Order: sequence, then structure tokens, then C-alpha cells
Amino acid sequence: MAEFYSGKATQPKSDFLLDAMGNTNLTFINKFGYNGDIDAGSGPEDVWSFGGLYTFISSPVPLFISSDNNADNQEITVFGLDENWLPQTQVVNLTGQTKAPIPGTWIRMHRAFNSDSTSFAGRIYIYEDTTPVLGVPTASFVRASIETDAQQTQMALYTIPANKTGYSDAIIANVYNAGNSDSSALIQMLIRTEGGVFRDIFRFALNSTGSSTNSYEYKFPLKFLPKTDILFRVLEVNNNDTAVSINFQIVEDSNP
Repeated sequence: MAEFYSGKATQPKSDFLLDAMGNTNLTFINKFGYNGDIDAGSGPEDVWSFGGLYTFISSPVPLFISSDNNADNQEITVFGLDENWLPQTQVVNLTGQTKAPIPGTWIRMHRAFNSDSTSFAGRIYIYEDTTPVLGVPTASFVRASIETDAQQTQMALYTIPANKTGYSDAIIANVYNAGNSDSSALIQMLIRTEGGVFRDIFRFALNSTGSSTNSYEYKFPLKFLPKTDILFRVLEVNNNDTAVSINFQIVEDSNP
């Protein structure tokens, strides 16, 4: 579950996070996502770099990786949850446009980044089992992508591991449109507890007139139970080619 957000705090919250830093049971997660091309008539899109609505893995599966540039052979570090909903980290080397298996079995994909010394030349795809064409998989199978300007995934979504309880105290959100100074976006924060459906726990609007960045602080941190999915979705924008970014932090307690 999550507590209900009752408004933007005008004063700094308590020292919850500062006090927590001395607690060795805690893990700090920094999550950020970006969707750089949302159109007024495109319908809802989630905040991740591949675009469109995100599909969570429904049951544990192997995952694969490829680039749309055959020269890419870099090392990539991948983070997510294994078949037991526990954190796992794996390292894999790209084989250009040829599909390469990522070690392990996965129920969630959280992050991947270039851990090599050479930048990617192409767009990188992480996906469930399908046959890519020149390194590009069928869109419905994609579970993460890496853009060349970022060199890592940008996904405003996260799932609390089975052995953790999560807490979040703030959101930072930004809207941008190079061609329109008055662009706006309506965004919702969704959660899904184990066995449930996605539900709306917070909606907020962004407008690029004045400041395009907004910070939302909770007086009391939101609490997320084990296996809770967290997702940010853009419901509508008023101009084509609108970009939205979201940053949020999770503190995970292994002994709540």
C-alpha cells in the first residue's frame, strides 16, 4: 500500500532520510525516467525512454539484449529482480545486432548501463524472447532501452523486492518542449500491490511557463509493501513533441 499525498510541503520534511543513513538494513535507490516524444493525440504514455505504455513481465523469463548498430560489443551491467523477486545484478557483452542472452531469470527489469570504456553507437534493447530484425526486437517484447545520449536506461518505474519495504519522500518532475514555451503535462503516479491492479495515488500537472521543474515533498514518506510496482504515466500533454522526466528515490528497509 501507499499513504495518500495531501499536498506540497512548504517546509522541509523531518530528518527521516538523514537519520536512516546510519541504518545498515537500508538500501538507497535513485530512479529516473525520460520520455522525449509525447504528442497531444497519442494517448497516455509511461515515462521511459522507449515510449508508449510499459508492459511488466508477467512470469519469470530469460531476457536478451542487442543493439541496432552491429559495431556495439560493450559490456553492460543489468539490474532487476530474479524469479524469487529478489535483487540480482548481471553483466553481459553485446554482440552487435545479434541477440545475446542475459544471465539469470527475470521477473522485473530495473536498470542497465554501459559499464565499458566505449560509448554505444546504437540504440540498445532489452527484451523477452523474440527474433530481432537488425538488432531491433518486436516492440511489445521490449522491457528496457538505452539511448545513445544517455548510455543507460531511463525508466520511471520500480518494483520493491520481496525481502524489502520501500519508502519515498519526494518526486522531481520536468516538462520541456523546444518549440513551445507553454507546454503542459498531466501525470499520475500509479502503484500495484501483489495480486492487485494499478491504482492512482497521486496526480500532478506540469507547465513550462515560468519554471518547468517541480518538486513534490511528502510530509510523511510513502510506504510500499514488498512486490509493489511503482509507475509514472503521462495522461495528456497540450503540444506535440513534449518531453517529460521524473526522478524519485526509494529507501528500502530489509528489517521493517
